[in-house]
Amino acid sequence: MKTRIAIIGVATSLILAAGMAHATLYDYNFNGATTINAAIPDGNPVGYVNTISVSGTGNNDIRAVNVFLNISGGYNGDLYGYLLGPNGQLAVLLNRIGPGAFGNSGNGMTVTLDDAAGSSIEAVGATGFVSGTYQPSGSLAALNGVGNYANGTWTLFLADLSNGDQSTLVSWGLQIDVVPEPVTWALITFSSLLGVGALARRLRQQVA
Repeated sequence: MKTRIAIIGVATSLILAAGMAHATLYDYNFNGATTINAAIPDGNPVGYVNTISVSGTGNNDIRAVNVFLNISGGYNGDLYGYLLGPNGQLAVLLNRIGPGAFGNSGNGMTVTLDDAAGSSIEAVGATGFVSGTYQPSGSLAALNGVGNYANGTWTLFLADLSNGDQSTLVSWGLQIDVVPEPVTWALITFSSLLGVGALARRLRQQVA
């Protein structure tokens, strides 16, 4: 019975470790992003810039970033956009998506950009509103890694590179997954070792 309890303790520790490893997700008005309703200058490479200030994540390395974009009107094929992280890392989100680019691929979008999505936003059809989850034109992995922290100012840049109908940024948001702090991993490891030690002692006693 005691051996069974020890095994359960070890299993529980490992389950907690797996859960805690993915319990550090921070949403910044992701799908419920704050309404902006800002026009993206038509046919102007100077574009439009908006920022989100992130705090409370500590000096934890970024593991993954997802981006939510809600854009109305205009032509998706005219748009170029990128996300600039607080440590200067840059990821291209949109690069005149759709076949042929410039004015021929849909009027607006409500999308989540995620490197793990099944298809790229580059492959969207030539017409119609775009919705769903897609890989970005570039790679959000450029925002990840050791020394890239979530705290600070995140900058979204959008430019309409061809004259015609005007696009409007309705809203946008971030979802940031950071690596747990070392103290969290230390607690997980300590808990697991206690369970393993208890199990080993029980087994030795049974053999004796």
